[in-house]
Amino acid sequence: MKKTIIDLFEQSVEKFGSRTFLLEKHDGAFQPTTYAECKQEALKIGAGLAAIGIKPKQTVSILAEGCNNWILSELGLLYAGAISVPLSIKLEEANDLLFRLRHADVVDIACFSPIVNTTGAIFVHKDGILKRTTYHVFDMYVNMLEEYMVPTNLRTERLVHGKASTGVMDCILTSDKEGTRYALAVVNKDPEKSHSLNIDFEEMGVKMPKKISGTVLCGSSPDDFNEVGAENRVVPEERIFEVKDGSVELPAHSLVVLKF
Repeated sequence: MKKTIIDLFEQSVEKFGSRTFLLEKHDGAFQPTTYAECKQEALKIGAGLAAIGIKPKQTVSILAEGCNNWILSELGLLYAGAISVPLSIKLEEANDLLFRLRHADVVDIACFSPIVNTTGAIFVHKDGILKRTTYHVFDMYVNMLEEYMVPTNLRTERLVHGKASTGVMDCILTSDKEGTRYALAVVNKDPEKSHSLNIDFEEMGVKMPKKISGTVLCGSSPDDFNEVGAENRVVPEERIFEVKDGSVELPAHSLVVLKF
């Protein structure tokens, strides 16, 4: 019978229980975590996943940099019998992220990336569950877009920082099977100012509207985040956007899903 990753990990714990398995820097010094300690933490994560309804063979995504929590969460979801669908923080294009989430039938997401959100997509505390901004981003991508992805040709300015640069905007266009209903997700990465997006409605066979309904996720500043006591500082909001000569103005530092 073939051995699983958990079988091999259990053997290592039995053999090297008191030895260091992970090292991570805290307060300027590397702190060790033994095999036995990792197993205990992984079991807690597995139990937590089961407690929130994750079932064996369900797919769970992990978005993380190299850190202890990444390894522990991988082990935890395997202890829960789930299937891991890793996501790289280097997935800069939103359509790559959506493709992986959709095609893997991901049912839940764990986030341990300081670049994305220093405390993860959700935070469980004694009074309930806090949904952080990352949670809302994934929720909008997974639940507000249509079933089929449509090719796009996005022309955008560059956002420059030192020697590095990236497109100011990123987008995903989706439609229903008949091509009669569209959902366009657009990210404006500029932290300071809004940008105009021109949409070729004619190419999609859509009469140019005067207004479009949309859902917006943005804060009053790029540094805004949700925390206990301020759970709704950054949450999706419904807005009506005016269409001027085929263009829509997108707020600074925002994710917008437009429906038409």
